[in-house]
Amino acid sequence: MNKYEPAYVKVANHIREKITSKEYLPDSKLVNERKLCEIYDVSRSTIRKALDILEQEGYITRKQGRGTFVSSFKTVRELSGFLSITEDLQKQGKSVETDLVNFSKLHITEITKKIRDKLNSDEKYIYKIERLKYVNNNPFSFIISYLPETRCKVGHPNLLSGSLYKFFSEQCDITVDAVDQILEIVKCNSRISNYLEIEPEEPLFLLSGITYDTENKPIEYFKGYYRADTVYFHMYVNRLEEQGLTKKGIKI
Repeated sequence: MNKYEPAYVKVANHIREKITSKEYLPDSKLVNERKLCEIYDVSRSTIRKALDILEQEGYITRKQGRGTFVSSFKTVRELSGFLSITEDLQKQGKSVETDLVNFSKLHITEITKKIRDKLNSDEKYIYKIERLKYVNNNPFSFIISYLPETRCKVGHPNLLSGSLYKFFSEQCDITVDAVDQILEIVKCNSRISNYLEIEPEEPLFLLSGITYDTENKPIEYFKGYYRADTVYFHMYVNRLEEQGLTKKGIKI
């Protein structure tokens, strides 16, 4: 350790070592600032500077009114792949659980024009499904899906507790062929904050889009809200493939 380092840097380095060595586990709560002052024999301003560094680096998360927590290691959500959320996370070795929060069969008059347009549907009934996904026992995402009733017969709501892609294939005889999706950042509302266990107004990733079958017909319109402290999104784009060329410049 460099003896000429400022005290707040030394404190930050020491806490970081405890996090990376797993002495402080993900999602565990750090002791309060007063206790840290006693442990390191420094002022509160020094502790706050050290915590500022660790927060900027992503090692800790401060939650208003609750304290300071060791950050969870973020999960990768692939945008360029073609796996369902459940399949994607399980492929990464994550433990995934899904709670069915709400399942309702709505009359077309209860559905907004925007959703009807997204589904390109004039069906009499639409299923609305709300699910909460946990990754390694921690709230990860809150997903709202709308399905056309005649194409996606739901014999029992428990069928929706796993992968929707698997449900489409095994229960509806539908093959998912394409997904058109948009990623943006929004503020969390009070209802969703209760499920995701964060404060209202905290930033969330919103991944919304339309799922299509092999006939290019919409089978789902979805809105997925992801905790920003638990996930990052990855997308791979090949420029030549996008232009319809091989690596030698030959048209495909």
